Amino acid sequence: MKSLLAFLLLACFSCSCSSEENPSRTDENLVQNLSTGQWAISSFVENGLERGGDFAGVDFSFFPNGQIEAYRGTQLLGQGSWSSGNAVRRIEVRISFPSGSPFVDLNADWYQVFIRLNRIQLRNTRIDSDDFLILQRR
Repeated sequence: MKSLLAFLLLACFSCSCSSEENPSRTDENLVQNLSTGQWAISSFVENGLERGGDFAGVDFSFFPNGQIEAYRGTQLLGQGSWSSGNAVRRIEVRISFPSGSPFVDLNADWYQVFIRLNRIQLRNTRIDSDDFLILQRR
């Protein structure tokens, strides 16, 4: 009887998690999530300094074809590229804006720390870096 009760509790617990609370960590999941809607930078820490305010009011659109567009309202501020892939036990994202772009500081290889429907946290892949980027869906 105890083992039946334990099994039922375990079954209820494992079914109670929604996909937003426990999304799968796959490259396809990241691509699908990023390429849906617009994203704002809620935090960008570079060299220990919070720089998210530098991007206040800017919305980013990540397109499945690998293009990124940055807008303030309807004004296009810049274009770049992005790609993703599987690395050893993690999902990585490469962001690249051309030199001279106001978004060039975002250029890096990032790895996915966590992903939820409306929030993605990325950390710089460089071993000597504590830089991270948090994107929030608009």
